[in-house]
Amino acid sequence: MYTEPPLCPRLKAILLGIGFSLVFNLNHIAIFGLLFFLPALWLTFQDRISASLFIFFVYLGFSWAIIPAILNYYGWEWGFVPLAFFSWFIAGILPSIPWLFCYPTRNASVFKVAILITILIIILSIPPFGVLIWGDPISASGLFFPGLKYTGIVLGYILILALGLWTRFPIYQKKISWMILILVLLSIANNIIFTCRHKIIPPRDWIALNTNPWHTGPRDLSKLILENVQQGKSVIILPENITDVMTILKNTRWQHTRIILAQHQAVVIMGAVKFNVQAPEDKHQEGIAILKDNTVQFFDDRQPLPIISWRPFVANDVSAFWAKSGVYRIDNQQLGVFVCFEDFLPWLYLTTLAAHPSLMISIANHWWDIPIAIHKQTFSFLIWARLAGIPTLISDNSQPNANV
Repeated sequence: MYTEPPLCPRLKAILLGIGFSLVFNLNHIAIFGLLFFLPALWLTFQDRISASLFIFFVYLGFSWAIIPAILNYYGWEWGFVPLAFFSWFIAGILPSIPWLFCYPTRNASVFKVAILITILIIILSIPPFGVLIWGDPISASGLFFPGLKYTGIVLGYILILALGLWTRFPIYQKKISWMILILVLLSIANNIIFTCRHKIIPPRDWIALNTNPWHTGPRDLSKLILENVQQGKSVIILPENITDVMTILKNTRWQHTRIILAQHQAVVIMGAVKFNVQAPEDKHQEGIAILKDNTVQFFDDRQPLPIISWRPFVANDVSAFWAKSGVYRIDNQQLGVFVCFEDFLPWLYLTTLAAHPSLMISIANHWWDIPIAIHKQTFSFLIWARLAGIPTLISDNSQPNANV
């Protein structure tokens, strides 16, 4: 007869989930490597509820910075507090759903457990979960297998799978240990070779600039752009939400800047918004504006920030474009562009890698975020770029070392 598991394992699951997330919140890029061990820890629990509680509290710990972010954005008023905490709860419960349904029963065979882990990793990596949540174990592949691209992802998957099976089946631990040892040695060797052979340096005539959202005005931006053009920079990258496309087209100062850029055959890439005057009130698109040859090209973000921008059931929702690669040909470079929240999302990296970028840039807007969230976003971007083995440039509008 089935009996309800005692409270102790569930309390242990909650405490372990909180502990895991606390360690994960330490400010170091290597901490992302813990994601490889998440499925193995999940499989240590003997019942579905305990395992799911562990995962739920892990993701709650990952996402707690949502609360101050939403309150900073909308205002520190009591009316927005329920929204902030509800969003935090959703950020914990949403990524826990695949783990809940993929949990193997206690008497599941090795083959079935391996299939369920595989399904779990696939679900977490593709839409809708792959464009809405972060903390997918496969996202740490760049730490273990840098420069190997999709091969690194496959090896990362095999290591995650081996760790999970080692935990779940003590009877096979000796055999599986050899597989884990081989993969670890391969990872060490690959990291040594990657470090010695790869000099990941972005083009010398490209520059990414940081701005201060409280002090940087149009005059400052124009001056900053022109100074860098005169210093021989051919591509200048500015942060997200600097301005809107109509301002770039109509404003006298921007018109003058575009003429100077055309004369020097220079390019400016920046995060921008594009308003649609024929759509419902406040309807707009978020993306990047590319100023080149006295023209302005606009490309939509692939995944705007949920709740704040992307609200698919609201009339003035900012649309998402999950099928796009986010790769553009600029100045003889295949440029992979990630804007703000996109830095976290595995599906967008998978589609970008398929287009073979030679350089990746992150354009971010962080004025409402706290430092720990900014660091995690930056680490995620750098790890995926490390997996691709290509150089990076990061432009942010809330850095303390802003250029203006």
